[in-house]
Amino acid sequence: MPLVLVCLVLGGLFWAIFLRDRGTSPTVSAGRIEAHRAAVESCLARADLACARVALLGIQRDLPGEENWRDLQVRVTALEADLAKQAEPARPTRAATPAPAPAPTAAQVPLHTEVAQAPPLPASIPDRSAQVDAASRERAPVRYPPDAVRTGARGTVLLSIDVAEDGTATAISVMRTSRVRSLDRAALEAARRWRYLPAIRDGQASASTMQLEVSFSPDAGNASDMADLRQPDNSYPPKAPTISLPPAAAPEAGLLSKARVELQQGRYDVAVALGESALQVNPDSAAARSLIRQAKAERDRVMRETTIE
Repeated sequence: MPLVLVCLVLGGLFWAIFLRDRGTSPTVSAGRIEAHRAAVESCLARADLACARVALLGIQRDLPGEENWRDLQVRVTALEADLAKQAEPARPTRAATPAPAPAPTAAQVPLHTEVAQAPPLPASIPDRSAQVDAASRERAPVRYPPDAVRTGARGTVLLSIDVAEDGTATAISVMRTSRVRSLDRAALEAARRWRYLPAIRDGQASASTMQLEVSFSPDAGNASDMADLRQPDNSYPPKAPTISLPPAAAPEAGLLSKARVELQQGRYDVAVALGESALQVNPDSAAARSLIRQAKAERDRVMRETTIE
């Protein structure tokens, strides 16, 4: 009997240690989901069907839930249908002939051979630095401290933010103070409430450190004014000198053209989104960066005027 009890205890310990967690589905980090979706989006932006298929197979294999890739599958199918329609040859018109020509002999029949073209290799996900999630920043903007507004204090805070692979901020510190304690504290408190997009290195999400400038400047003493945010260029790898192309030859020219129309019509958020898409197509595009800054500045100006009124 004691031997049976000992066996039962040992079996329970073995199950608790080795078999308990089997069968549970692994948790997929937000960084992996973002990296997979970015790969498919990049292929769809270039209308590269072979690249999109390979990237979609990768996200379907690694991510268990259909909610992570169902919309992308629909878009890949739509792209396949559009390309098939464009590839259909036009039917030649049949010219009227007075009499049918004699059938050619076997020696006169030309032989046609078709050589299948190998699909291009999928393009890698472009590298990028860590970024603040725009939606979380809008939900929790930096607020100008009321005491600093009353005293007319102004300054710029430079923050250092360590972003993990899943997009969480593991450490936030002040690299350069504004010399006003309330301004430094307001910038830190807002940065702790934000969510972040991890950096992409060689197609994979990776931990990195980003820098963010928060500038405070009082406007008519309104304590609800949002501070101005500017993220220094932390792009990876460092940009090498490039030859500028004319606007029509740039791959992101179509997106930038649409973004300028949206900016003129006052739809600033749409213009920012189109500018960021153009920046994904061509990370070296200075025109895309300039348009994003302009759209954000106009949006902030309209928000300040609306708040004052």
